[in-house]
Amino acid sequence: MTRRTGIMGFFLALLIAWGSLATTAWAEGERPWRPLDEGTYAIVPASDPSLALQADGMSVSVASAKQEPEQAWKLAYDGEGHALLTSLSSSKAICTDGERIRLTYGAGGGSPCWVLDVQDDGTFCLVSAEGGRCLEVSGSAVSGASLGMASATGSEGQRFSLEKADVIADGVYRMELGKGTGLVVGVSGGSTSPGARISSVRPGSGLDQRWLVEREADGTSTFETLSSGLVLAAEEAAPGAAIVQSGRGGSSLQRFLVEPKGGGLFSLRLKGSDLFVGLASEAEGASRLVLCAADDEAVAGFRFTTVPLFESGYWRIAPLADTSKSLDVNEASVAAGANVQVWSANDTFAQTFYITMYGDDECEFGLCDIGRVVAPREGSGGLFANVEQCDRTGSPSQRWKIAYEGGRGFSFTNVASGLRLGVAGRGIAEGANVELQMPVNGDQQRFTLVRSSYKEPTSYYGFQNPSGYYQVSSESVWFPHLGEGIFGYRTESRIGKAATKDDCLNAMIGRAYDYLGTRYVWDYSCAPGVGVDCAGLVLQCLYVTGMDMSPMNPWDHYYTPGHDHYAVWMAESSKFKHVPFSERQRGDLIFYSGHVAIYLGNDTILEANLPSVRTSNVYAPGTVIGVARPYI
Repeated sequence: MTRRTGIMGFFLALLIAWGSLATTAWAEGERPWRPLDEGTYAIVPASDPSLALQADGMSVSVASAKQEPEQAWKLAYDGEGHALLTSLSSSKAICTDGERIRLTYGAGGGSPCWVLDVQDDGTFCLVSAEGGRCLEVSGSAVSGASLGMASATGSEGQRFSLEKADVIADGVYRMELGKGTGLVVGVSGGSTSPGARISSVRPGSGLDQRWLVEREADGTSTFETLSSGLVLAAEEAAPGAAIVQSGRGGSSLQRFLVEPKGGGLFSLRLKGSDLFVGLASEAEGASRLVLCAADDEAVAGFRFTTVPLFESGYWRIAPLADTSKSLDVNEASVAAGANVQVWSANDTFAQTFYITMYGDDECEFGLCDIGRVVAPREGSGGLFANVEQCDRTGSPSQRWKIAYEGGRGFSFTNVASGLRLGVAGRGIAEGANVELQMPVNGDQQRFTLVRSSYKEPTSYYGFQNPSGYYQVSSESVWFPHLGEGIFGYRTESRIGKAATKDDCLNAMIGRAYDYLGTRYVWDYSCAPGVGVDCAGLVLQCLYVTGMDMSPMNPWDHYYTPGHDHYAVWMAESSKFKHVPFSERQRGDLIFYSGHVAIYLGNDTILEANLPSVRTSNVYAPGTVIGVARPYI
C-alpha cells in the first residue's frame, strides 16, 4: 500500500496541475489531501470577497456576505478523505449529480463528496469526487447568482476561498470568558433552582457549565443550561440587572443577539436594547454576570467551544421532579440482582454511577467501578420489567439511549426494547423501584445528572494476566497521535477497576460485535462503520479492556512502513499465551497465514475479511497455524 511519502507528494503535484482537475480517479489505497482542518467555514467567491455561498432551501446561491448560519458550512472528511460540506442552518450537504447543485440530507441529490484542489493563489476549486467536474458560479459573481457544474478550467468562477466562519450555530457549548481568566460561564453553586445567579466559574465537567444554544426565528438565541433546563435571562432591561436562570417563557429578557467582537470572541446583546452581558464591578461581586451599557468596559467577550452533550464519568442520577432524591443500589450491594431504587440523595457509593458513553449517544451505567451495569434482568425486558444490577454481557438490553429533552431533563431509553427508564408508582417516593415504562415524557421518566464527589480508587485492582503477558486496565490506552483524524481512533476501556476475567471477555466480544458489517480496508483500525482490517479489529477489541500492545497501534498501522503485518506480529508475540487448537476457548485469537480472527465458541469466529466484518466457520479462512489467549 502506497504511503503519504514521496510518491504521494508526486501524486498531489499531478492533482494540482490543470489537467488533473478533470478526474478524481484515485489510485487504489490513495486518498485526497486534506488542505484544511475540519471546522466551520464561509465559502467566498475568489472574484468578490463581499459575497458568500448561502443555503436556501434545497439550493445554494451567491449572496452578500453576513455572519449567519445560512452562510456557514461545516467541513468534515469521510473515510476516503473526501470533503463533506454541510450547512449549519439545515444540516443538509452540498451534493451534485455532475450537472446541478442541490442541498440534501443524503445522496438523493447526487454525490456529497468533494476534493479541495489548492490553486497557486491559495484559493480552492471544489471538484466532485465523482466525475471530476468543478463547482462554478454561473455568469458574473453577483448577489443572487446561481451555481452549477462545469468542466475544470481553474477559471475565476471556479475558485473560492474557505474562511473560518464567525458564527455560532445551534449546539451545546462551553462559554469561556475571553480575557485570559481561564473562567467559564456557569450557574452559581450548580443550582437547579429558578432565579439562581449566573457567574464566571472555574471550568469543570458539570452540566451547569454546558449551554444549549438555539437560534430563534427573529435571529436571537436562547441559552439553556443542561443541568436544569432553565434558560439564561436578565432580571430586567436595565444596566446592572442580574443575569439569572429562569423557566423558558419566550420573554425578550431571555433572548440575546450573538455578535462577533473579533479574535474569535462574541458579545451577547439583550434583544431590543443596547445592553450587553458583562461582569459585575468588584464591589457587586466580580464573578457575577450583569447587563452593561454598550460603552462599559465590563462588557464581556465570550469564546464558544463545542462540547459533547454528555461525557463518561461518575454521576448521580436524580429524578428531575425531586432532585433531593437519587437512583440508589439497595444496601450498596455489589452483587448481581441487587435492586435499583430511589432514595434520599447522600452522594455515597450506592448512588454513584459510572456512565460510559458510546457512539450515537448510547451509554451503559453501573455502580462505581464494580464492573456491573444497571439494566433489566436478561430475558425480562418487557413493559414494567424491574431494573437491577446485572453482570455485564454487552447486549443491547444493557445499553441506554440518552437524550436531552429540552428543558425536561434527560431520558434513558433501552436500546433493545425502546422502553424508558422510569420510577414506579405515583410521585417520587422513597424506596420506589425503577422499571421500564412506555415513553410518555412524564415526571417519572425525567432525570438530571449531577457530578458525583465520589473518589474512585487510584489504581486497577481486578483480574490481571500474569507478569510478562499483556496487562488489562480500566484506564484507556494512549499512543502518539491519539485523537488525530480517523487513524488516531481508540476504543476506550470499558471495564471497571474491579473487573473479572468474564468482564474482560464479555467486553472484548461485545466490542467485536459492534464492528459487524464494517467494511474491510487494509491497514485500517478505525471506528465501527469506518473500516478495519483483521489485526486492526483485534487491536480495537483488546483496547476495550485497556490492553496496551505497543508498538502496535492504529496510527502506525496505517502510516508507518513495516507496521502493516500486525497479524504476523500477534501470532509471534510471547505476550499472549499460546495454546493448542484443540484447547481453543471463547475470546482466543485464531491465526491463519497472514490473518487473525476472534473465536466466539462452537467453531465460530468473528473476522475482518473482504468485503466486511462477519462471523464465519473457524475453518473457512484456511489452515489454522496457531491459537493465542489474551486473557489467561
